Amino acid sequence: MTTIKVLDPTNGIVSEKSAMAERLDTLEDATIGLIDNGKANSAVVLEAIGQRLKDTYKLKKVIYFLKRSSSHPIADDEAKALAQQCDGVITGTGD
Repeated sequence: MTTIKVLDPTNGIVSEKSAMAERLDTLEDATIGLIDNGKANSAVVLEAIGQRLKDTYKLKKVIYFLKRSSSHPIADDEAKALAQQCDGVITGTGD
């Protein structure tokens, strides 16, 4: 009899509930973080979004952050660092 070992490639269940973030009153002079999940074309799309946001809303700065894996969340310390540096954060995907 053959035994088949099945592996679970997921990151596990997230049991914490989360709430929607408070919205910024304005984007003018804000620092916005853009999280790239590393999939094909996500950098291109997020760079275009970052430029459009700069041009339209007179942002102070855009910070680009590349996740280590598209299937996992960013680490807690990375999320805290982005929260300290940014007024708002947008995550994106590509393919």
